[in-house]
Formats: sequence, C-alpha cells, structure tokens
Amino acid sequence: MLEQNKNNLISSYISRLDSQTSALLRAQSAALTGINVTIEEWLDNLQSVTKDDVMKVAKMVELQATYMLGTN
Repeated sequence: MLEQNKNNLISSYISRLDSQTSALLRAQSAALTGINVTIEEWLDNLQSVTKDDVMKVAKMVELQATYMLGTN
C-alpha cells in the first residue's frame, strides 16, 4: 500500500510540473520558507520514506474534532 501511495504521489507531482500555477506555488513556498527542493530531491525524499516513518508521524497526530452525520 505504501508503494502504491508513493507512486500516486509521484504521478500527481509529475503531472503538475507543467502547470504555471504549481510552478508559482513552488516558487512562493521556496521564497517564504527558504527551502528550495529540486525535483530529484523531492523524488529521492519520497522514495526514502518507510512504513516505520509513516507510523511514527501517525502517532503524533491528535484528533481536533469529531463530526457526526445523521438524520434528525
């Protein structure tokens, strides 16, 4: 499942590379954060993510709200 999600993220990222809006957002993010990640770095970073990495981050997530859908 992790590899499938990585592949989906890669496909989505690559498909947005030709988008002017995405290029602007990447440049804006780099200017605001001072972090400029190349395409190769982004792909390498994503490929290095392990199941344990995902589990560690998931444990840091805290529930902020619960919504109930129903009929009244």
